[in-house]
Formats: sequence, C-alpha cells, structure tokens
Amino acid sequence: IMTNADRIQPYAQNPFYWQYKGVPVLLLGGSVEDNLFQIADIEAHLDLLHSIGGNYVRCTMSSRDEGDAWPFARDANTGLYNLEAPGEEYWTRFERFLKLCAARDIVLQIELWDRFDFAREPWQDNPYNPKNNTNYSLEESGLKEAINSHPGAKESAFFRSVPALENNEVILRYQCAQIDELLKRALPYPNVLYCMDNETNESPEWGKYWALYIKAAVWPPRVSTARIRGSGSEQSPRPISARCATSPTRSTSSPAHRTTTCSPSAVGTRPTAPPTPASNTRCSFPTGAIYCSM
Repeated sequence: IMTNADRIQPYAQNPFYWQYKGVPVLLLGGSVEDNLFQIADIEAHLDLLHSIGGNYVRCTMSSRDEGDAWPFARDANTGLYNLEAPGEEYWTRFERFLKLCAARDIVLQIELWDRFDFAREPWQDNPYNPKNNTNYSLEESGLKEAINSHPGAKESAFFRSVPALENNEVILRYQCAQIDELLKRALPYPNVLYCMDNETNESPEWGKYWALYIKAAVWPPRVSTARIRGSGSEQSPRPISARCATSPTRSTSSPAHRTTTCSPSAVGTRPTAPPTPASNTRCSFPTGAIYCSM
C-alpha cells in the first residue's frame, strides 16, 4: 500500500526540491519525444534512462504525430469520432506507460493539454474539430473548422470553454470526460506530477480550472491501493463520475454554444474541495499527487 506521504511532492524542509517516498530527490531526465506514451519502443527508452540514473520524464497527452492514437473512439465506416466513447488504443498506451514508469521509480509529468494539437494541420485531424465528430456542429460548439495561425495567436475557442471565460458547456463536458479518463488511470500512482498545459499563453483561468478540477478529484486525501510494482491483478481506482450536469443535444435551432454552469464544484458527486488557492501562486495539494504553478 502506498500512502500519501510517499507520493511525489515538494520537499517538506526545502520546497525548491522534490520529495518522493519520504526522502528528498533531484529529478533528472530526458526523452526522445514529447508525447512519450505514444512511442513504440517506450520500454527500451525508459530502461536506458533508468540505467544511467535518470528518474524523470515529461509527457504531453498529444496525438499529432503520424501513428498516434486519439483519446476518442472512431467509427471505421464514417471516419467520425464519438466524443462519448474513449479511444481504446490511446488509453491502453497511457496505462502501459504509467506502469512502466512506476516499475522503474521514474517520476512522470503529465501535461494535460497541448495547444499544438488545436491549430493548423493537427486541428484538421483532431476529434474535437466539429467536422470530425458526431457530437456537435460548428454552430453549436463555437469552434472553427480551420485555424491556420500559430497557437500563440489564441484563435481557438477550445481554451476558453471554462466558466470564468466563455462557459462553453458544449465543449467543456467532453473536456471533462477526457480528463476523467486520464485521472482514473493516473491517480493511483504516486509518481505522477500534473501540469495543466504545454507552452501556453492562454488565460490563467484555463489552467486554474483544471488544477482545481484535479484537486477536487483527489480530495479528501486517500491511500492508493493499486498494485504498482508486483505481479497479479491491480485494483481499479475509484470512478470519478465527473461529468458536467447538462448534456447538450444537437439542434439546428440551438445557440452558438450553451452557457450552463459547469465548474469543479458542480460536476458529478465529488466531495467539497478545500479552499481555493489564490491566483498566481504555487500550490501543493494535501495528497502530494499534484503540484501546480499558476
């Protein structure tokens, strides 16, 4: 059994360093790809890192390279994605990556969202693009079919869906569902750090929403009972059930996007979270599972 005290967290005696399994640790590492869980030879790559003393990797949850899987299921006949159905291959790769890192005591930093998947050529293949899914239209979602500018131009409404910005629940409910799928796999592991974005210049409200969303998922602190290193069956993490309360339906008469409330405290049946941290401050959460920099 792995207790919360054993999780990766800021070192109690000096927060400029990390603490893992109760002792201070300096994280050192490197990798050949940013979305490391997607590469074919991941086990050999982690073995190499471990053999030379490395103990850290960064991993974006990106899908924009050739051969990558996306997080939603795709209909083989129509070629369209269903944002209600998780993509089996994507999450299988992620689960394997989690297990391989834990077995080698490698700390992995997950980056939930990568803006480069939501503009230019990658956006044309992205399941969230209205032309690529069966769940909403351009008008309903408020998303553009083509975004030719650099992500730094902040043209995509995808990163303004949270309540403090545009409160676009049509998109947000599927974003919540994707993060739920990630958390139910990652939270039992003690060696995971959660970064909200990769190289972003979006509003701090976007990152703040997801930091608090994860915080709500792990509050109150609990002990992980997953078998991480040994053989045998593994216990599945507790379901998060964090779907947004309103389920939009496609309609030609609907507004550009609905504006129903969907906040971390309103979704699912999660326990009440502790007080919200002030903006623009670093925070570590009681479980030690999350460290955010706003």
